[in-house]
Amino acid sequence: MQYISKLGSQKVKVKAVDTVCGDLPASVKTKLLSSLPEKQSDTANLAKEVVLAIGMKYDLTANIEVTDGLTNGSTSAGKTIHKSQGDTLQEVVVSLKSKRKGKIPHIHYDALSRVTSLTGLQILNLNQKAIAVAECVRQELHRLRTDATLQLCFKPL
Repeated sequence: MQYISKLGSQKVKVKAVDTVCGDLPASVKTKLLSSLPEKQSDTANLAKEVVLAIGMKYDLTANIEVTDGLTNGSTSAGKTIHKSQGDTLQEVVVSLKSKRKGKIPHIHYDALSRVTSLTGLQILNLNQKAIAVAECVRQELHRLRTDATLQLCFKPL
């Protein structure tokens, strides 16, 4: 919410409307609706009201039923590397402090390749020991360097 309040764009409040579906008597529906928890911490973090900024990107992180478009309103300002695959972004701050023992080959490449230019990239906490490359990739790079070198079509300066 703090991040959204700092944006200069127009904000819109969206209130949740709880309904009970099905062929039930009105008294049962009313009783069910009145028994819903009030505290957001008791509703899987689903808010009764969210403030959205016009033009801001959002990720759907909780969708109970697709027909009602229910979302918890989280901005997509922070993502895991896996979740960001396929995104193209102008600016990215990437934290690479992972201390995982089971290294994931090429995960650093996935993180760094989301941004369109080096000027839009900021790397935090680079842990070089966590960088992993698959053995088949090492072998192919070695083969390309030794057996498949290309002749330049121009003379370097």
